Amino acid sequence: METVKTNPSGSSNDEARTQLLAGLSNEELATIRLSERLGRPFSAAIEYASKEALTAAFEAAKTAFPQAKPAYQPSGKTTPLAVLVLIAAAPVLLVVMTVLAFGLCWALASVPDVFGSHADPSYMERSTMGKLDLLVDLVLVIGMSAGPLLSYGFLSKLTKNRNPFLPAILTAVVNFILAIILFAPVWHGETLAPTHLAFIFIPVRWILIFFGCVLSPLISVLVVFDTVSKQKFCEASGCFLKKYRQTGVSFDYAENALALLIRGDYERVAHLPKATPEQLKAKHVAEITLWWHDHARIAFLELEIKFHSQLARLHANQKEEFKKTKTWIAYSVELQSPRAEVLGREMPG
Repeated sequence: METVKTNPSGSSNDEARTQLLAGLSNEELATIRLSERLGRPFSAAIEYASKEALTAAFEAAKTAFPQAKPAYQPSGKTTPLAVLVLIAAAPVLLVVMTVLAFGLCWALASVPDVFGSHADPSYMERSTMGKLDLLVDLVLVIGMSAGPLLSYGFLSKLTKNRNPFLPAILTAVVNFILAIILFAPVWHGETLAPTHLAFIFIPVRWILIFFGCVLSPLISVLVVFDTVSKQKFCEASGCFLKKYRQTGVSFDYAENALALLIRGDYERVAHLPKATPEQLKAKHVAEITLWWHDHARIAFLELEIKFHSQLARLHANQKEEFKKTKTWIAYSVELQSPRAEVLGREMPG
C-alpha cells in the first residue's frame, strides 16, 4: 500500500491552480508549463533584475511547493553487534582525532622556528600568523564534525544500525572530551588550539572557545543524527536502500511534476523535460529520486526542490551579490517493490 506524507500547511492549492488542474488530463500536464500558465514569478528565470523580484520568486516557490514530511522514518532498531562496534569505535576515534589535532597544533607552533622568529615581529608577520591560527581553528572544528560523521555514518550502515540516537550520543561524548582538550583553557590557563587572536584589536578568545567547545560539538551531533536518520532501510528484507534512479526535471516543469506525483502518475513524471545545462550548473532544479534496492520489498520516491537563484549581473563591474538558496522535500511516498521495478525501468539511469 502506497502512503504519502505531505505538509498540509502552506498548501499551494490556491483557487486558480485548483481550477486549472481540474481541466487538465495527465497527458496535458506532461506537456504544458503549469507554472507559466499560473503566472508564477519564478517561471522561466534563474537570475532576477532586483532583490524584490528574487524575493517574490523565492516566496512563491515555497508556497507552490510546500515542504513535505519524508515518508521514510527510521525504526530506531539496532543490533547487539552495532552497539558493540559503535561503542568500541568511540575511544579509537577520540585517540585518532586527538593525535591528529596535537600534531596539527605542534606543526603550527613550529612555524616561527622554521621561518625564523625574532623578538619584535612586524605587523605583516603577526597578521600572517593570525591567519594561520584561524585556519588551524577552522580545520580543527571541521575535523571535529567530519570525524564522527564519516565514522558513524559508515559503521551504522555496516552494522545495520537504524537508531540515530546511539551514534549521536557517542558523537557528543567524543566531541565534548576533544573540545575540552583543544579549546578549554586547561593547559596552565591556556588552550591547545590557537585562541589568542584579535580582530581590529578586539580579543576574540572566548568567542573561539565558545564556538569550539559548544557550537561545534552541537552541530556535529545534529549532523550525525540527521545522516543516520536518512539512511533508508527496508526492515522486511534487511537491507539499506540506495539512490536507484535520479533525474533532474526542469524547474519550469517542477509544478507539473508535483501535480502528477500527487495524482500517482509516477511513470509520466520520469518523462518530463529535463533540466537545462544552465539550471544544472546553477543547481536550480527539481530532482526526482527513487530509493530502492533489488532485494528490497519497499522503495521511496521523492521530489526535492533546489531553488538557487541570484541577481542578474547587469554590468561587468557590478559588485553587489544577492542570492536565495534553499533545498527541501516537496513530495515523498512509499512504494511497493513491483511498482518501484516498473518505475526504475521508466526513469533514466
